[in-house]
Amino acid sequence: FFFSSRRRHTRFLPVSWARRCVQETATEVLQSDVMVFVNSIAQIVHSVVDRNFGAANKNIGDAFLLVWRFPEEVVLDEGYNLALQDCQIVSDLADLSLIAFLKIIAKISKSRVLYQYSQNKELNSRLPNYKVKMGFGLHVGWAIEGAIGSDYKIDASYLSPNVNIASRLEAATKQYGVLLLISGSIYQHFSAETKEKCRCVDFVTVKGSIQPIKFYTVDLDCLLYTSDAADDLLCVDLGGRRIIKKK
Repeated sequence: FFFSSRRRHTRFLPVSWARRCVQETATEVLQSDVMVFVNSIAQIVHSVVDRNFGAANKNIGDAFLLVWRFPEEVVLDEGYNLALQDCQIVSDLADLSLIAFLKIIAKISKSRVLYQYSQNKELNSRLPNYKVKMGFGLHVGWAIEGAIGSDYKIDASYLSPNVNIASRLEAATKQYGVLLLISGSIYQHFSAETKEKCRCVDFVTVKGSIQPIKFYTVDLDCLLYTSDAADDLLCVDLGGRRIIKKK
């Protein structure tokens, strides 16, 4: 990676936003219990991302900034410029970022804790047949990593147009009626098997981007990755660590 200073690093990474749908209505109905509700979702999101070699970076209300960091050796060219290489480790981490989201969707659907909220009478009166849903936006690109704040409050985070693009992808899931939108930038780094599960839904220029971006999604009715498919997993070595990847 290129280091701009001791405290501000330029990273190349898959970055994503995940957000719970229908925030306002649920907050009005649940009142103070909404914190328990959101934390139940956060437990699923954070644990699944961690198990798939990602990291939960920021919680903003019911939205989560999630990142996967590529190793230094695969993001620098011979001139030490940022350039993501086309290699196995990049493909594996790109696949894992998508697999993590598909597992989160499956776990949320199966969660007994979250199921109780779908039985809430007041929620169902405001939102008939209410179910807990999340939207996900997945993109890849450089970002500045560092501390943001003052002596009174400080957070470690990422700043980049690519972070904003991931946020806009998540917001666009409502327009396209899907749970997950994937940019063409990260799609090109998926393995051939993972690409087969993706469907192109549009080709547009989003705010914050000069070049048009292809939007992809995964049709969940033909989903091959599940939250409990531990019997048929393939372990792939990644720099001394073990990755769990669906065959």
